[in-house]
Amino acid sequence: MDIKSQHDYQVLVTPFLQLKNSECRRRALNGLVDNLTHDQIRELRNAIGGVDLCYDIVAYLPLELSQMILQHLPLYQCFQARRVSRKWKDIISSPHTIDSILHDWYPTTDTRLCIPDGLSAESAAFLKAEHVDAFQTGRPFSMMTHYLHGFNDGLDAKKFAYADGMLAWVDLDYNYAIKALDLRTDIEGDFMTDNRCTVMHVAMSSSILAGLSSSARCYIWDLSTLDQISLQLPSANFEDLTVSGTTLALASLKARNAPRLEVVTWDLRNRTAQSFFFSLSSKYPENFCLWRMTIDPQGESVIFFETTYHDNNSNLPDNLYFTRTDLKGSVLVRGSLGLGCVADAISHNVASFFDIDGSGTPWVYSGFLQAPLHTREAQGVLHISFNFEKNRFETGKYKLNESPERIDWTRFLFWKNVAYSFTIPYDFRYGVFDLRGSRLRGIAMAPRVVLPGPWKVAESNWGLISGGLLLGDEIFLVHVLPSGFYAWCFDKNVRMANENFNFKLVREAGLLRESNH
Repeated sequence: MDIKSQHDYQVLVTPFLQLKNSECRRRALNGLVDNLTHDQIRELRNAIGGVDLCYDIVAYLPLELSQMILQHLPLYQCFQARRVSRKWKDIISSPHTIDSILHDWYPTTDTRLCIPDGLSAESAAFLKAEHVDAFQTGRPFSMMTHYLHGFNDGLDAKKFAYADGMLAWVDLDYNYAIKALDLRTDIEGDFMTDNRCTVMHVAMSSSILAGLSSSARCYIWDLSTLDQISLQLPSANFEDLTVSGTTLALASLKARNAPRLEVVTWDLRNRTAQSFFFSLSSKYPENFCLWRMTIDPQGESVIFFETTYHDNNSNLPDNLYFTRTDLKGSVLVRGSLGLGCVADAISHNVASFFDIDGSGTPWVYSGFLQAPLHTREAQGVLHISFNFEKNRFETGKYKLNESPERIDWTRFLFWKNVAYSFTIPYDFRYGVFDLRGSRLRGIAMAPRVVLPGPWKVAESNWGLISGGLLLGDEIFLVHVLPSGFYAWCFDKNVRMANENFNFKLVREAGLLRESNH
């Protein structure tokens, strides 16, 4: 720039920069434009066109603030945002950012995901993000169907069990046999009881499969060796069976006027059984008392849940109790939760209490909250869970968006803050609840799937009336119907045997979307 040009620049720019505020500068610029010729305006436009007006505020913020902002993005989009710029990639790929983003979903390094050997930490984190996105949005990576013979008269939830990609059920043709299917390999096995004893209840973990028979015996199979153990029970009145890890517990209600349970526990590690009596918290014979039990993930204690219901004329609140004992029956801790404050807002089915899902997740109840008719509040879900580590009930009340879907509120499958249920009437659509995002979606998860011939009649007569059973965990979702079951996989690296090819094409084409009604 020569001396004359520099002088002209100073004459024009210096007074402009000395203007007091942006409003004065705006008026000065408008006045300048009004006095320019068309050629001068064209030159000005060309000059402005070469200026980069983009400003990346995230790149210039402190790292902690950038991480807080990025956490508000959907998880999968957050990882996609690495493509925005090199600075964004550095921020999102830092171990601290990845840990903070994934912590709610993967608080520990343990995961059921199939992560290939040698995969970098960054790629593994991206794989986890894809998994969470698929589960949150109802877009599993693969699907299979399996025909079941003999369940056309209905389903008994006690005769089905799921654990770690394995589904087990009592064979109705031969009710002394339990069938088990590996969803990954489609390998099916038969487990027979001695003397053809009828199996009334089945439960399983990744270590053991157990069947409670009508002959005062519980049959247990070590899944690592396939050895069978026959456990003799004090009586044939045992009605509940639960399994966690290598431990199982059985219980029988002994007296209804003064309710107490007879409990038997057994551990594969030492193959010893212990029995004890346990008194329920309910002391009122006129109350209807419902109880369930589960075992903690370490297999070291039994947690008993129970609830009481009073008639409509009673002023006493409904209550939810828990008692935790060791495997010998010594009480470790007790607690309760009063439900009177929300009971009038819950339209629930009593049978939905204490429905522990197939993955062993300690959720207790999820009930539908319907806003009073005279208000404009949104519908919602009351979620009550049990925290094993802190020995307490935890509640969450979530409002949901307006949705035309009618959902079966008596059966859910939860993982973290996402839940699956099925629509009523069931027509191959599912409700996917993102509680954190307060959103309910209706997803058609079986598009273009051709049913086997025997299914069609059964589904037309039964399947559209009732939703069946939901089992699974964060990797597999299994929907059992009288004629068979669907299984979806949310792990990108698991290839289910006999997976549905049409579903795979639909998924890859991005056509798994919300259904419109």
